[in-house]
Amino acid sequence: MNQLITVLDKILPEWRELSEPETISIALKNHGMELSSIEMDMINAVKTLLVVDTPWEDPFIFENIVDAVNGDPVIPEILTKPSIGKIVNAVRFMNDIRKVDFHDNIWRYIAAVAINDEFIYLPPPLSTANKYIPEVDPELKKRLREIIPEILKTPDSYDIQETAEGIQVMKILDAFIS
Repeated sequence: MNQLITVLDKILPEWRELSEPETISIALKNHGMELSSIEMDMINAVKTLLVVDTPWEDPFIFENIVDAVNGDPVIPEILTKPSIGKIVNAVRFMNDIRKVDFHDNIWRYIAAVAINDEFIYLPPPLSTANKYIPEVDPELKKRLREIIPEILKTPDSYDIQETAEGIQVMKILDAFIS
């Protein structure tokens, strides 16, 4: 995604000011670049992130941004429920683009996805969503809060066992290590 922005800045410096996706597409064609619909979704996502705060406020727009950032088709009329891993990628990217606080509606959305995927704890940058994840096993959640920061630094140091803790650690590693 960052490479796409760099290329656009180099080839078409005015791309951020062009309002219509079709205009960007035509201008890029004139420079010898043909973009796929996925790449145009990425460009539109970046433009949206640069101009408005709604991706940090509205779960439907947030989900579209998550899809675009991860190279998935953006279909505004359909809820796609991206994985926690894809949400992590998008949140990191959004935080790199602009520093905007996420609205509680987004944290609730992230918590709903986490609950559906059977996460009981989320580390940063999604940790704010933890307040909306029910306390199923408070001791396990406390233990995860203690061990996950170190495990994320050195993932190979943790011997994953088929226990409740091991399963949660494996899920977190899968989603948060990119």
